[in-house]
Amino acid sequence: MSMYRNTVWLAKGLLEYTTNGYLSASKGFNLSDLDVDCSSKLYLITGSNSGIGKQAALEIAKRGGIVHMVCRNPVSAEDAKRSNVCFSCPGILLFDNYSYKIFRGSDER
Repeated sequence: MSMYRNTVWLAKGLLEYTTNGYLSASKGFNLSDLDVDCSSKLYLITGSNSGIGKQAALEIAKRGGIVHMVCRNPVSAEDAKRSNVCFSCPGILLFDNYSYKIFRGSDER
């Protein structure tokens, strides 16, 4: 990287990724902004059988949204659905990376 880009990255890091950067950004944070009504809305979440996608599906489902899980692994997708990760999920969409097709449900694969 060039010296200019390194300098800009260092300045940005010192302003945003340090304790002082966190404290200045947290002044504008409003906790009520997280209270979102997701009812009667449809969400398509990729990777919803683990990690951030799983948590996003759970939070959206708790707030009344309808979540379609898009997963590559049918076994872990069914496990995630059965473990009440997504109690408002009408179905699981399986994505096949090799042929770029989407199958509805694990039984059609």
